[in-house]
Amino acid sequence: MKQHATFPANTSPLGAADDLVCPQYPLSDIDLVRLNQIIRHRIRNVCGGCQMILDVLGSHLRGREGDTIEWDALYAEVDNVQQFSQRLDLLIAPLPPAQPMLLSEILAAARDAFVQRFPFCSLEMNGPDEQMELPTGNWLVIMLRELLANAGHAAGTDGGGAVEVAWAVEPDLQFVVANNGASFPAEVPVDPPIPFRSTAPSYDGLGLAIVHRLCLALGMEMTVRSDLPDMAAIMITCGTRRGESK
Repeated sequence: MKQHATFPANTSPLGAADDLVCPQYPLSDIDLVRLNQIIRHRIRNVCGGCQMILDVLGSHLRGREGDTIEWDALYAEVDNVQQFSQRLDLLIAPLPPAQPMLLSEILAAARDAFVQRFPFCSLEMNGPDEQMELPTGNWLVIMLRELLANAGHAAGTDGGGAVEVAWAVEPDLQFVVANNGASFPAEVPVDPPIPFRSTAPSYDGLGLAIVHRLCLALGMEMTVRSDLPDMAAIMITCGTRRGESK
């Protein structure tokens, strides 16, 4: 069955009715799916064109005398835009088919994504070494990846940040992601999270909303601790011991 985004009353991704530019045209869930399809198509066409232009220009100019173009930075920015489009899909479009994964595979995938993105931030992982298979393992990878990205940004990328992932398997499967440094700003809604609400201009505010959507789809509970001094923690409690949907 296809999973579409559903948002509790007054928590539309575009905010409350009073916040809308055109309140006479409120968007339904289906409208958001269609809007995302249009934006995704345009973004991916533009990124594909930019990639081709960079490839052609790079074949003639890269590495030559007088070349001062930051080629890697340009490719990275195109990749960032493509990833933004893919993450919009996770928020609004039908979710990808669930795929089973071992708990160790889930944790390894989340760890690898974090280390690649935050090479100077400390990551500590603590929990029992149990080889249990989870039927929605790929969704849990997405959730942990988003939570770790939020935690890494909050902890800082200058080498002094620290992030911890802890998990338990009894009585139910549970994950906790915590970071030192900044907690959630008071003006950013987290219960429930609303997409695109971020105080940092370079952040898109999608992470917690994606996690919240997956929690709703799986019957899991997300608990946000934003009242802790100089740190933040998010707990995901699965509906059953094996992380299955209720």
